[in-house]
Amino acid sequence: MANGTRSVSKSNSRFTPTVYAAWISGATGAVPAMTSSDMQRSRGIVSVTRNSAGNYTVVTERGFNDINRFVCNIIQAASPPVVSGACVGMLWINNGTGATPSFDFQVMTAPGVAHDPASGDRVIISFEPKYSTGVS
Repeated sequence: MANGTRSVSKSNSRFTPTVYAAWISGATGAVPAMTSSDMQRSRGIVSVTRNSAGNYTVVTERGFNDINRFVCNIIQAASPPVVSGACVGMLWINNGTGATPSFDFQVMTAPGVAHDPASGDRVIISFEPKYSTGVS
């Protein structure tokens, strides 16, 4: 007869914390300085840089092999919103295991057009890097 207990197997992998950054966008999607009061971030983020319209590079402290989960929310400052349906359309890893581990993401409108968050919009990203043995 079952007594309601379950067996749980443990993985050999290490706990992977969620890493995050949140900032208030400047003109044309500009990212504030990492020391600005408009930028909050967890340990693990070295920098966030705007490359072009809606395209950002995130540099991390530690190398990674993959990203298990990535979420980007944009809370638009204007009411009604300036652009409906701004979302992340692409995510790619540049060099997860190199000397400067990083990945890029692209903010797009619902039709797939690159889009900069407007001045005053709040951008919030979170992700879980996947580490494996040998990645520092």
